[in-house]
Amino acid sequence: MTYYSRFSPSRLLNRAVWPALALLMVLALRRAWVCDDAYITFRVVDNLVGGYGPVWNVAERVQTFTNPLWMLTVSAFYLFTGEPYLTGILLSLALTLLTAAVLACWVARTSQGALLALLALALSNAFVDYATSGLENALTHLLLALFIALYLDSKPHSLALLSLLASLGGLNRLDTLLLYLPALVACFLAQTKEKGLWRSLRMLVLGQLPLLAWLSFATFYYGSTLPNTALAKLGTGIPIWALIGQGWAYLGNSFRNDPLTLTVIGAGVGLAFFKSMWRSVWVSGGIALYLLYLLRIGGDFAGGRFLTAPLLGATALIAQFDWSRWPHRRWAGAVALTVLVGMLSPHPTFWVAYGDYTNPSWMVFVDRHGIADERMWYYPETALWRNGRLSTAPDHVWRRDGERLRAAGSSVVLTDSIGMRGYYAGPQVHLVDQWALADPLLARLPAFRQVRWRIGHFDRLIPPGYVETLRSGNNQIADRQLGLYYEKLRTVTRGPLFDAARLREIWRLNTGQYDHLIDRDAYRLPHLVRVSLADVAVPQVAGATWNARGNTLFYDSGVEIALGMMARAARIEVSLDANDAYQVVYLNGTRTVGEQIVKASNRQSALAVYTLTVPRRAIRCGYERIRIFPLHGDETYVLGHLILR
Repeated sequence: MTYYSRFSPSRLLNRAVWPALALLMVLALRRAWVCDDAYITFRVVDNLVGGYGPVWNVAERVQTFTNPLWMLTVSAFYLFTGEPYLTGILLSLALTLLTAAVLACWVARTSQGALLALLALALSNAFVDYATSGLENALTHLLLALFIALYLDSKPHSLALLSLLASLGGLNRLDTLLLYLPALVACFLAQTKEKGLWRSLRMLVLGQLPLLAWLSFATFYYGSTLPNTALAKLGTGIPIWALIGQGWAYLGNSFRNDPLTLTVIGAGVGLAFFKSMWRSVWVSGGIALYLLYLLRIGGDFAGGRFLTAPLLGATALIAQFDWSRWPHRRWAGAVALTVLVGMLSPHPTFWVAYGDYTNPSWMVFVDRHGIADERMWYYPETALWRNGRLSTAPDHVWRRDGERLRAAGSSVVLTDSIGMRGYYAGPQVHLVDQWALADPLLARLPAFRQVRWRIGHFDRLIPPGYVETLRSGNNQIADRQLGLYYEKLRTVTRGPLFDAARLREIWRLNTGQYDHLIDRDAYRLPHLVRVSLADVAVPQVAGATWNARGNTLFYDSGVEIALGMMARAARIEVSLDANDAYQVVYLNGTRTVGEQIVKASNRQSALAVYTLTVPRRAIRCGYERIRIFPLHGDETYVLGHLILR
C-alpha cells in the first residue's frame, strides 16, 4: 500500500477537530489530580535541585524512580517554580495537548480520523485520569505519538531519529521499549537492505545513546542498572501462573470500569490488519507485545495506568486509517459506538467526583484483586479543583505526617506509602520503606510469602538491628551473614564514587557473588513450620475437625516435612483442611524437583484425605523434604498426616 505524507497543521483548524480537542483538554483539566507515587519522583527532584543528587535518602545513592526522563524534565521546571504539584499537572496537560496535536495534524489521514481518535481519548477513563497524576504517562504518550507519526509517514525513514525516539521512550520508562521494538526492528531490517548492515547498525546505536548513557550512569552511580523498584517487585517468589492470573484480573478490572480503553485497543490492532497495512501491523505488534508483558508481571495495582500507552498506540492506528474511503454512515457509526461504549463506564470521564467520600469502604475504591481506582482514591485530597477552588498543594494526611517529621528534625523512620510523606519530610529525614521501593537492602531480600498479596505492595521482613544500624551508622544487623552483605552494599551506595573498591563491589553484587550471604528461606518464609515425618505419621480420618489432636497448624509460610532420607515413593497420602487449596513442593537439597496443586474439596473446615501421585522428576531425582504452602482459603491451614506409599 502506498503511503502519502500527511503532516497537516491546518487540520487543527477544522471545525470538527477543535471540539474534540477542547473536550479532551477540559476533561483532563477538570479531573486533574496527583497521586502519592508521583511524590516518590518529586522527592528525588527536590534533592537533585537542592544539590544532594538524584537520590531518595540523601545518605545513600538509590534509584527509586522508574522514569529518569520525566524526573529530569520536572527538575528543569522545578528549578524555577520550587513546587511539584502545579508544575507536574500543568506540564502534563501541556504534553497531552501536544500529543493530541500530533495525532490530529500528523498521524491522522483525515479530519474524520482525527476526530474519532481524540474522542476515544476523551472518553477513556484511563487516558484522562493519567493525563495528569504527576506520573510519566503524558510524556510517554507524546514520545510514542511522535514515533508512530514518523514511522507511518511516507518520507524516507530516519532510523537514527526513530531509534532516538524509542530511546527517549525507554529513558522515560524502560518497559515501554516493547511498544517500539517491532516497528524499530522492521525499520532496521528495511534499512539494512538499502544501506547495509553496519551503517544501519551505527544509526540504530546512535539513536540509543541517551538510554545507553543513562543505564551506564545508573550502574556506576547507583550500583544497579535496574531501578530499585524493579528489584523490589521482581523478588516476590510469586509463581508465574499466579502473576498471569493477576494480569488477567487487571485487564478484567479495566473492562468493567473503563470498557472503552480495551475496546479501542482491540479495534486499533484489528484495523492494522485491514487491507494489509503492514507498517501499522508492526505498531500493533508492539501493542500486543506490551500487553503480554503486562500479563506476565501481573499488571499493576493502579487500574488503567499501564494501558494508556497501548491505548495511545491504538488511537494512532485508528487515526491513520483512511476513513474517507468508507461510507459516511460507517464513520458515524464508529463515532456513535465510541460514545456508547464510553458511556457504559460506571464512572464516565465527565463525572468528576463520584462515590460516597464520607468514611467510604475500602472496597469502594479497590476490587477483590487489589486493583484500585487511584484517581477516585486520591481525588478528594489531591484534585486540582476542590470544593470549587483551585488547589496549589495536596491536603492529605500523609502530607501532614511528612510535615510533622520535618518539624521533628533529623531521624530514621520506618514507614510505607512513602510519596507525600517523603517529599514533605524533607532531605534530613531518612525513610525506610517496608515495601522496599526506596531501600537498597530490603529490595534485595525476598518478599515474605503471603496468601493474600497485593500486586506492587510486597512487604519485607525487617532484619533485626537494621533500623538501628541506619540510626547509629554502626552495623548492628543480627544476621551476621546479612550484615556482611550489607557492608558490601553500603560500600556501593555510600562509599566514594570513584573508589576502586566500590567499583569492584558493584561488579560482584551484580554478578551474584554475594547472593549466598542471604538466607532466602529465612526472609521469604519467616514463619515456616518444620516437622519430621514421624511427627505427622499417625493417619487422620477424613472429616476430622481442623483442631483435632495431632494436627499441625501452619501459616502463610507453609509447613516443611523432613523425611530423614532420600525418598522415591511414587505416591503420598496426606490429609489437609478440605476448604483450602495447597501447593505441594518436593525438594532435593535446595532444588525444587516437583510440585503439584491440591484443590479445595469441600466448603467445610474439616480434614480431607488425598492420595497424590508424585511428579516423575521428583521420583527420578529423589526428594528429602516436602513443603506444603497454602494458596487460598479461610486462613486456617492444617496438616493432619503425611505417609509415603
